Amino acid sequence: MHKELKKLMEDWLLEEEEKEQLSTSRSDEEQKERGKDDMRNIILTRPVDFEDHAVLDGEIRNGQIVVMDLNDTREKDKQRLLDYVSGVSFAGRGSIHEISKDIYMILPEGDCLVGK
Repeated sequence: MHKELKKLMEDWLLEEEEKEQLSTSRSDEEQKERGKDDMRNIILTRPVDFEDHAVLDGEIRNGQIVVMDLNDTREKDKQRLLDYVSGVSFAGRGSIHEISKDIYMILPEGDCLVGK
């Protein structure tokens, strides 16, 4: 019985290693496909009012990482811009993170922000 259990554990470990290798190779392929092996730009934008949303929209839809600084944005447009950008980001399966007061980072699908 002990030998059978040991054999089952060894087989399970081999399967897990194979899954991890397959996952890693898929991830590498996806990164190459998206061009992540090359240096990527981070777009910094400081919109003044809601009319600046068109620039943000294009960058987010193109899969760029965008840092949006709303400190110089008119008070009446801050929430409107944030709502709009959040919608565009989530529609593309991206994410939005508040970095500090009125500064947000918008990440495309597959990118994540690490840290506290």
